[in-house]
Amino acid sequence: MRPPSKPHQGGAAVIPAFLVLNVAIGASIALASRHMVESGRLWRSSALWALVALQALIEVPAMAYVAHRYPAWSFGYLLADEPPAAALAPLIGVFVLTAIAAFIVTRRLLAAGHLGLGIGVLAIGLAGTAFVVFARRDALRSVGGAAAFASDSTTLQPLQATALGYLVGGVTLLVLLAWGNTLWRLVLVSRASANKGHGPWKTVKRGPATMPLAKRK
Repeated sequence: MRPPSKPHQGGAAVIPAFLVLNVAIGASIALASRHMVESGRLWRSSALWALVALQALIEVPAMAYVAHRYPAWSFGYLLADEPPAAALAPLIGVFVLTAIAAFIVTRRLLAAGHLGLGIGVLAIGLAGTAFVVFARRDALRSVGGAAAFASDSTTLQPLQATALGYLVGGVTLLVLLAWGNTLWRLVLVSRASANKGHGPWKTVKRGPATMPLAKRK
């Protein structure tokens, strides 16, 4: 007779994984638009609004849906009971703020000429995401209730044998495609702005010598 398995200690997996991933997303958006860093006010940055659009249209709805349908799995079976849906709203807000904060930090590093440090922020986000996923792989691969995971995780279904497995695969692919498309477009716009040497993202110096010829008297 096989002895009962030891209780597993729950630990948040998906929630912090997406949280750390947003550090990488925010930093990558800033790096992709690094030739447009000279813009004056932050709220006028097209890269910032591209990041907000990516969060609002793709990542937030996808993450909210998964967390609402599978709350225990999304929280890595950290809580003894199923977390209430109301707890998702502030967490989703934290995701967006984390991405924007990483974008601002990386943007300021680039403006100061610290490209290596900006890349370091991106590397921290990617490495942190990989670490969380690897460290909590048991929680990610098991689907069921929090109580069952804490008592005997062998009674849970494997991720690939459930509808959640297909959902996670589809959501991951969607986020990656949207993220990659956003980066590619920003790189193109950023390079075009750098080649022209001017644009709405550049700081225009005031004075007769720098005014357009059509406005000179």
